[in-house]
Parts: sequence; C-alpha cells; structure tokens
Amino acid sequence: MLKILSYYFLTEKKLNNPLRDGFARALTRFDEYTLAKYRGEGKKIKLVDVVNICHPKSTTAIDKLMRGTLKSFDTWETELAKAGQVSSSDAEKEELKANAWKRLVEERKIGYFALLRNLRNIIEQALEVLPEALALLVDEEMINQSMVLPFRYLKAISEIEILSGDGAREVLIALNEAIDLSLANVPKLQGKNLLVLDTSGYMEGRPLEIGSLFASAMYKTNDADFMSFSNQAKYISLNPVDTTATIAARIRSLAEMGGTNFHSILKPRTEPTIAS
Repeated sequence: MLKILSYYFLTEKKLNNPLRDGFARALTRFDEYTLAKYRGEGKKIKLVDVVNICHPKSTTAIDKLMRGTLKSFDTWETELAKAGQVSSSDAEKEELKANAWKRLVEERKIGYFALLRNLRNIIEQALEVLPEALALLVDEEMINQSMVLPFRYLKAISEIEILSGDGAREVLIALNEAIDLSLANVPKLQGKNLLVLDTSGYMEGRPLEIGSLFASAMYKTNDADFMSFSNQAKYISLNPVDTTATIAARIRSLAEMGGTNFHSILKPRTEPTIAS
C-alpha cells in the first residue's frame, strides 16, 4: 500500500474511493506483527498516513499503531542477519542460525510467507525444528490470515523437489496439504461456469505450471466445466475430489502444446472428453 500510494500521488491529487475502501478493508486484516513490520518509518508515506487517509474500522493493532504503542518485532531477516554477522567460526554461525530458526518457529514469530520461502533453509539449517514448522505450514488460521493462493506454493515445491535426504518427503506432503487448505481463499463464482486454459506451445514451462494450478483451484471450488485449447479446444472431465496438485498435474499431462486457436473455444461442443 505504501508503494502504491507513493506512486499514485505522483500523478493524482486525491485518492479514488475504490482504492481507499480496498485499503481500509485490507488494513483490518493485519495483525500487530504485520503492521509493525511494514509501518514505514522514515519513508515519505508511512502506514499511519494510510490509516489517516483510508479511515479503516478500528482494531487493536490499528489503534496501537496510531497511538505509537505498537511493539516492534524481530523479523526472520533480522534474526538471520545477526547470526551471520557474528565474528566466529563457520560451525558457530551455523549453530546460531539453527537457534534463530528454532526460536522464530517455536515462538511463532515467523510470518506465513516467510515460512513458505524458507522451508529449504529450515531443512538445511534447523532440521530438528521441521515438525513444528510444518505444523505452522498447515495451520488453517495462518493460511486464511495470509490470504495465500494455491499457486504461491509452486516455488516452494520446486525448491524442495531437488533435495534428497531427511525432511524433503515430509515437506512435500505438507505443501500439498497446505495447497488444498488454501482453497478457502479462492474466490467463489456464481452459477455454472466454464474454465478455459491455454495449453499451446508458448505456455510451456512455468506458465502452464501456474495456469494449471489456477485452473485446478477454480475447478475444485466452483461449479464449472473445464476446457483446454491449443490447435483445437476440448472439454476434459476431471475428478473434483482429487487433490489440487493432482488435478493440476493431470491437466499438464493432457496438454497438446500446439498452436493457439482461441476461436475453437467458441465452437459448439459435444459431450465432455473423459480424461483417461
């Protein structure tokens, strides 16, 4: 929000109502840790300015921010930076990093996105605290508060899949469980819907990986048919009780990776093709 407002006020004199109302709703979802971390002290526009401009509903965290009594929290970046700056041997630094991860996880001082980004570091630097970290990873309340969407787990999965040894298997299981829990954050559409995914050649690689997970998440949470298209469009019947990751993998396995015939989507179709 601070970056958006900083840019916005370069070209506009007054904040428009939809943007202001959206910021106000967002502010009420943040806890004390988040507001303290992003308060923006020393910046041209601070979080206090955002509150004054947008007038969100009162929360304990917002009230403390405005009174100046919001406690500062050590972030995971601060903790690990301290460990790395100590003048000691490599072994001692590794021990300090392990202790830092242990404290952050056990005291729940690590945010959800930070946890998601650092699963590999926790495996490599503090394996003993991994069970507690994975318990946080599949914590429904943390997932809902973070508003994380399923595709955000892809990078974490790709980082863990290249590992071998202790911890990797358990993390991948937890990540797939967390993906399904994050479906609660996916928007719900009204009525009957059609999901269409481009599986042509230019979608190869990361675009198809992300697109298939988006499609899978929407398919599991809404009343929808699924269609993919490349040279031609085709309906595909998928099992909605499969996991989000399984459906996404199925979509990728059926991708034709040919041309991009968008108009084929609009042609009359017969019965859905069964994905077998």
